[in-house]
Amino acid sequence: MIRLGMGCVALLTLMVSIESAWAKGPRIVKIPAATAAERAQIVKWGVEVIEVRKDSITVAIPQEGKLQTKVARAAARYPGAEVMVEDADDLFSRFAAQPDLGAYHNLPEIKDELNGLAGRFPQIASVHSIGKTVEGRDTLALRITGPDAAPWGRPVFLFMGAHHAREWISVEVPLAIGKWLCEGYATDPAVKSLVDAREIWILPAVNPDGLNYSQTQSKYWRKNRRKNADGSYGVDPNRNYGYKWGTAGDSGYPGSDVYRGTEAMSEPETRNVGEFAVAHHLTASISYHSYGDKVMHPWSYTYDTSPDKEVFSKLAQGMAGLNGYSPIQSSELYPSSGDTDDYLYGTHGACSFTYELAQSFIPAESEIPEICSKNVKAAQYLLENAAEVFPVLTHTPPAGAAAGPLPIGATFDRAHHPDFQPVEVKLIVVSGATAQETVMTPDPANPDQFTAELALAGADGQPVEYFFGLKDKDGKLARCPRLSNFSVTAGATPPPTLLMGPVAGR
Repeated sequence: MIRLGMGCVALLTLMVSIESAWAKGPRIVKIPAATAAERAQIVKWGVEVIEVRKDSITVAIPQEGKLQTKVARAAARYPGAEVMVEDADDLFSRFAAQPDLGAYHNLPEIKDELNGLAGRFPQIASVHSIGKTVEGRDTLALRITGPDAAPWGRPVFLFMGAHHAREWISVEVPLAIGKWLCEGYATDPAVKSLVDAREIWILPAVNPDGLNYSQTQSKYWRKNRRKNADGSYGVDPNRNYGYKWGTAGDSGYPGSDVYRGTEAMSEPETRNVGEFAVAHHLTASISYHSYGDKVMHPWSYTYDTSPDKEVFSKLAQGMAGLNGYSPIQSSELYPSSGDTDDYLYGTHGACSFTYELAQSFIPAESEIPEICSKNVKAAQYLLENAAEVFPVLTHTPPAGAAAGPLPIGATFDRAHHPDFQPVEVKLIVVSGATAQETVMTPDPANPDQFTAELALAGADGQPVEYFFGLKDKDGKLARCPRLSNFSVTAGATPPPTLLMGPVAGR
């Protein structure tokens, strides 16, 4: 470590001089910053943030190009700055640029792992491409769900890694989740219950082009492999998503590691995720990154809290209690825009989180099993508790009546389900193995409100169970409640309860 105690002019001179001697990786610099306002100001430089502590922020400063000069001048105003690493590629020196990366998976090994799980467990697992990348690669994902048909759909979960190419550990956790679900299905009742009632997608590498480049060419590479107009390469996928794009913690300079792209959703990698969210009516997600031991939730682009802060905080605390991380709103680390959890929540209404795994970009191979194990437990918590965070319909089960029919009303929650446009809502009454469907009537004054009548005749003293089924113009289906039924008892005076029993085996 080099301590720069030479004063502002000397710091500027040293950093600018690098323009004539380009090094492969950026310089890692720790800058004093005791307040959130100071950190936010440094983030505006358009450089990548490496680490945030209560009294400092560590950033990666390019060693060539226009951005280097601009940032060097800004950094010179912070006496006490320390160069922690001269060339960031040295952080990865234990890995030679070679196809075999030990315990870490490269692209062929990711493909083999996904195909292997699908081959061993064809009843519940299958491999799909959710789209192509800049370089034409398939973005592969593993779909895991129970074999029995679910006529009104299942809650959909997405676990994804490698938005940022050098964060190799972010690949390993989704793979571990997929392996746990597939291998535990036949032996663990809790796993079987989760898989049978949910649709779970494992997407190990959102940015496979960048991951391949990091593992074979330049270890510190972060972005995708888009060739930019100025001849540079790469857009940061986690600054390219469409919600509040370009408003915080990114850069319009193509050479920056946090380059946001020419426009929102300009990159196929981000469009793949967005189109997936629409096509599958995404319920909840975790995007894995490294590093910092954090469980983060929206918003990231602003210090303002989201309308669902209490929901996010409760789930984040529950997951953090299992992996030992710190649960925070994303902007508490530093503000950034165009990232995954803001986008999936703000645009598509999903319950979305970002994890910062471990204490380094690429932890030692000996650390991988423990990192994966505790984060599989945290993922299990989300699967168990987030099947219906934002119900597709708001409905209060009515008090029982001595005789039917009983009016039933429900309101579509458009705020949390903007992609789902219901064209038909049904009231489905369950009786043993049979179900009776009644198409509900939309209110002419408010098309998001629906009514029907529930027959209670002959059911005095017996609970009548029911749920709602929704279908949109594309044929997508949704069930409310997701995992069980509402209940009303004929002749009962106490208010009924929502039957949401514990997951089997827990």
